Amino acid sequence: MTSAGSGSPREVVESMYAAADRNDLDAQLACYAADATYRFDTYGVDVTGRSAIRQVVDRFLATFPDRRLSVVAVICEGDRVCVEYDFTATSPGGIPGWPGSGRAFRLAPVRCLHRPRRADRRRS
Repeated sequence: MTSAGSGSPREVVESMYAAADRNDLDAQLACYAADATYRFDTYGVDVTGRSAIRQVVDRFLATFPDRRLSVVAVICEGDRVCVEYDFTATSPGGIPGWPGSGRAFRLAPVRCLHRPRRADRRRS
């Protein structure tokens, strides 16, 4: 497995998505730097640190336990990685603008920008 301190930015991000798709939260979090920031602007999420990221992802997994991520494209430029993926899950209901409870849905494409930092390039 690739961690936040090893591998190219592309390898780190690809490892994170593979772990997310198989619901391996520990492996997913290992891909984040200890002081990483996780933002999900649509829902006002802006947290720092693996512990805080774990809380956000735990809630997300509880909401969408059957969710699947299918990576469509990975584009890299320097230390920036853009991932385009399809997201499928069953709606729990009660989320404005989303399908009713028990209905399957698909969001595609979803695009996320990542900027992994390698341990040897971190600022002190």
